Amino acid sequence: MRDRFRFDSLRRDEDGAPLSDEAAGAIFFRMLAALECGAPIRRLETVAALAAAIAEGRYRVAHKRVSVKGKARRFVGAFAIARKRELIEYLAAAMAEGDLRELLIAPEPSQDAAADWVLHVDEDAQLLFYAALPCDA
Repeated sequence: MRDRFRFDSLRRDEDGAPLSDEAAGAIFFRMLAALECGAPIRRLETVAALAAAIAEGRYRVAHKRVSVKGKARRFVGAFAIARKRELIEYLAAAMAEGDLRELLIAPEPSQDAAADWVLHVDEDAQLLFYAALPCDA
């Protein structure tokens, strides 16, 4: 069965060129590394608390879906870039409708700097911030 989830109800920020699948996958795996190697730093109870906790700006939003074939992992989820207001509206509506997917959200960094946190949103509407720490090789 194919999952056709594509952030249709999320109003995207269309500034700049669209990302290729390869670029979106690279960004997703950097965000995923924060969950695998980072440390949970804060849990929020509501979308309103999230709105108060994050700054205005653009955010990368990725549906957490990975395909594994042998030792190769590939990002197969949806990816979008949205401004804070659209992101908060999307999350509130998805929670109200019971259609929330597992997501990774991170601020769009500037000048190729890595984001210092990643927000993991699970299907039960738990919002957990992770510190983005480098993985030890």
